[in-house]
Amino acid sequence: MKKTLFFLSFTLCSVLSSAQIVWNKKLPTTSALNTFLELHYTDGDYWVSTDRVLNQVSETGNIIGQLKPTPEFPTFWVYGTKVANPSGNNPYYLLARLTSLSNSGYTIAHYRPNEGIINQVAFVDTLSSVTQTRGPVFVKIDEGTLLVFGHKVIRKIQHQADGSLVETWAKPLAFKTNDAIWTGSQAIFCDVFGNFKALDGNGNLLWEKNHPFSSKSIKMVADGIIGCGVAVSGEGTAFKLDFNGNLLWSKTLAQIKLNDLTPVTDGGILLTGETDASNWFLIKTDGLGNTLWEKTYEKGRGWDIEPAADGGAVVLWLANGGGVNLAKVDAQGNTSDLDKSTAQLGERTLRNSSLNATQFPLTGLFFDGTGSRLFAPADSTTAPIYVSSPWLGGKDAAGNLHIAAATYENSVSDFRSGIANSTTKDFDRVWSVSRAEIAEVRRDLGEDGDFDLAPPFDLLTWPAKGNPHFKQNLDFSLVTSNPDSLPAPFIDANGDGIYNVFDGDYPKLKGDRMLWWARTDKTVHAESDGLAFGVDLFITLYGYDCPSNEGISQTLFAEYQVLNRSGNTYADTYFGMFTDFDLGCYDDDYLGSMSDLNSVFAYNQDAIDGNPGSTCAGGVSTYGNKVPVESITMLNQQMDFAAFYNRVGSPSDPSTPFEYYAFLRGLICQGELPTVGGDGCNPGSTDYTHYLFPDNPADPQGWSMCNENLPLGDRRVLNSHGPFTFAAGDTFSMRLAFTFHPDIPHPCPDIFGLVKPTLLEIQQWHDDGTLDANLDLGSVLSLQTGQSLPLDATVPNATGYLWSTGATTASISVTQTGEYTVTVTRPSGCDIIESVLVKSATSTSSPTLPSWKLQPNPVSEVLYIHLEEAGKNVQVLFRNAQGQVVTSIKSSNNPVEISVAQLPSGLYWAELWQDGAFLGSRKVVVAK
Repeated sequence: MKKTLFFLSFTLCSVLSSAQIVWNKKLPTTSALNTFLELHYTDGDYWVSTDRVLNQVSETGNIIGQLKPTPEFPTFWVYGTKVANPSGNNPYYLLARLTSLSNSGYTIAHYRPNEGIINQVAFVDTLSSVTQTRGPVFVKIDEGTLLVFGHKVIRKIQHQADGSLVETWAKPLAFKTNDAIWTGSQAIFCDVFGNFKALDGNGNLLWEKNHPFSSKSIKMVADGIIGCGVAVSGEGTAFKLDFNGNLLWSKTLAQIKLNDLTPVTDGGILLTGETDASNWFLIKTDGLGNTLWEKTYEKGRGWDIEPAADGGAVVLWLANGGGVNLAKVDAQGNTSDLDKSTAQLGERTLRNSSLNATQFPLTGLFFDGTGSRLFAPADSTTAPIYVSSPWLGGKDAAGNLHIAAATYENSVSDFRSGIANSTTKDFDRVWSVSRAEIAEVRRDLGEDGDFDLAPPFDLLTWPAKGNPHFKQNLDFSLVTSNPDSLPAPFIDANGDGIYNVFDGDYPKLKGDRMLWWARTDKTVHAESDGLAFGVDLFITLYGYDCPSNEGISQTLFAEYQVLNRSGNTYADTYFGMFTDFDLGCYDDDYLGSMSDLNSVFAYNQDAIDGNPGSTCAGGVSTYGNKVPVESITMLNQQMDFAAFYNRVGSPSDPSTPFEYYAFLRGLICQGELPTVGGDGCNPGSTDYTHYLFPDNPADPQGWSMCNENLPLGDRRVLNSHGPFTFAAGDTFSMRLAFTFHPDIPHPCPDIFGLVKPTLLEIQQWHDDGTLDANLDLGSVLSLQTGQSLPLDATVPNATGYLWSTGATTASISVTQTGEYTVTVTRPSGCDIIESVLVKSATSTSSPTLPSWKLQPNPVSEVLYIHLEEAGKNVQVLFRNAQGQVVTSIKSSNNPVEISVAQLPSGLYWAELWQDGAFLGSRKVVVAK
């Protein structure tokens, strides 16, 4: 699928997924001088320049690069962008800053990975009013040329082959430029007084005009200039000029403060700013400035806006107090509520309908260094687990004890990011992939062997063997790890043993959404003070999109693969998980174990989560009177010990290597196993046990914390597996299920009756392969003229099949090109949905399937089908989950409108036909 370039520097391209991604995130910076706050789009990413930091943000809202002030470059950022290196190697970064606030000239420099800031050149200008007027304004003409509009001087600066910066010319400019653009032949710039001027590439004046409005922002479209500002009356104004500065139209928007605008892919215009009520907003107009819709959002002001390829946009907006936020909106202006937890470098989020987990590149799960980032339900701010971290202990051939342990890692740890033979910064991040992303990338590449959209950043940089695109870290330094040692698992599509997304390779996925990162204990063991093991940990956190099965959708799965790189074989080895549950409020939890299910669990001491009442010290969010249970299950290993101890009191946290090792072996009572009864530590008793509090809390005769009526406390659990022999070069694997069981009646909940059945099902589906069942129809297949093509969706243990054609068999035979989709239902009730594009084997140019997309999805009222070309006569069949046609529409409009207001919530299929040809189908979720 070849790119179609438009006049602007964005691409109108086929949207590969009908559901648009939206997000709204708080960036890790504030802005003291908003005149230097800018958003611009370069090479598939968004760049946010502030007066303090430069952030590179992916199209999915993840921070993928960051530059901060350094001692050599300490003052304010005013511009930053990626530039192609003339030598063709790693890119460098063009930066600019104020020389100082008292002497407001500016400095332009390069930042080069592993070299730092070089080629600094200072320029004289008078920018003393920068707190009131924007400046300086930078316009990139091409990869090698920059125009800089100051308040007194305009300059043309060129990048030489050696990376140096040379001023080509400089001319006086008694004009406080507010914005500027380069049209390809002239620079057009404006000020707050309605003045517009144009210069050629040598700085010669071509024309100047004045209009009765100020100009805040101008952008180029195919046939002129659009802009926004303020009319003489004080009203917000949008306008359009031709390339000679003549006014084509203007529109006033009463009582609206407009800050920026952008053209979007359907020919319309999006404007952003601040309402009189101090909320940021978006206005969508047509190409003549007529308002189509308005949307208002949080308190703050929309500051800068860039278009997105799906018809939406990314908006840089400022919260009251200077917080810098970035929001992705779809073509209808929809976005999510602001994620108030500040986005951080290297973090990734895994979210489904039930759970929301943000993971940092730490050894333990869910903890960000200050608090939990696992929220259940997904739209809440209440956490069922504070942290869960691995411990490993064993003895070498000489009997020396080796310990590698992690708890909170907010100050000390026995691990660092990376693998044994890498630097920390090469792996100081988490990678995120999803089934949908992989399907889209494979489809895009498979249609004609070329990418239309740039592959997602995490798929492009997946740290797998030989990946040529994993070469730059998040601070823009160069990766130094041996490419052959990169350990992330992948599917090698062309069998060359090297990962390259451009060869059709993709990450090996677990679940529907997955996070992956690497840690090693080749570092100082500041947590346990023990001898290092010499192990690498490859950590996977994954989940499933399965709203039809609460047990699955409310479970996050984790796998720790521990690779013994030490050369030692360790005897009497134990692997355990340290967990601080903190089920809502942290000091009213009870704990228990189920050895037959290799599980531990946490529940509340009484019927109300909190202390006192439904509140908790420190403002910690609680579950109130809807108290859940949280469980952890070892899925592939036996749980040999389940021990509990206290933050304060006895037993309490271990502090020496031998204490860590003793706890792994269940020896928590002054070096002895616990005994049955009370809190488990009963001097003189010999009724030893490996599992504390193993009975149902609802059983009044059982041994549980509830029946023992233990006092309030902040408790930890350590469940462990061992002993086992860990040979040199071996990999030990531990798979875990973290399951949230909402709203369980308390106190003394019936764990065996209300929790255990869910865990039994999850264990069964893990053991019989139901959870890992997968389907690959091939993404893109070729159909020979006059031939038929079999499509086989057989999945072991499947309970049902539904094709987009209405067929309910495991396989079908097709004779027409188009897109075919199958839904395979598994015993768990979770569906596998897989699509394949069947194209003509004789086609050598454009893809067989015309591009079309759905918006919004999910939908509640009206569904819009956008076609690649206008004026097509098409028929839309709308099928329910059983394959029955519930709506049929014929139309030549673009977009085609389908009302779904009368349909019940659920899964549907939109099927598109033209002149008897099947153009494919798309899944649609109707949500009321």
